[in-house]
Amino acid sequence: MGRSRRTIPEELLLLALDPTTGTTAQPQSLDLGLAGAQLVELALAGRIAPDGDRIAVVMPRPTGDPTLDSALELLRRRGSPVRAVHWIGGPRLGLRQIYLAHLERCGMVHAVAGQMCGVLPTTRYQATDTAISRDIRARL
Repeated sequence: MGRSRRTIPEELLLLALDPTTGTTAQPQSLDLGLAGAQLVELALAGRIAPDGDRIAVVMPRPTGDPTLDSALELLRRRGSPVRAVHWIGGPRLGLRQIYLAHLERCGMVHAVAGQMCGVLPTTRYQATDTAISRDIRARL
């Protein structure tokens, strides 16, 4: 991808990961936050703009970030501006997992396989460098 910075959704997810348990608290709220953070990134990239209480695609050209480009394409396919509240609150199945997989590919987290109740498979994610989260917190 050749990006020089992490996106807002990536940083939000890194901050949400508990360094001890490798899980996130309030996953439903995190999903809403990730969807909203995608909108902010797309607006900063000049791809979308507010249109009253709606969001309009103003430049459908890809950003180079596959996850953001997927969101941009979904917005573009709507054909007309969509209400921000509907976009953020709408079903965005797998968004958290998509970002976790991306962070793992980038080497920022690693997956730790486990089991719940000794039976159900689970995956936790540990940050590979806790300094990244500290730097994000300090910047905020």
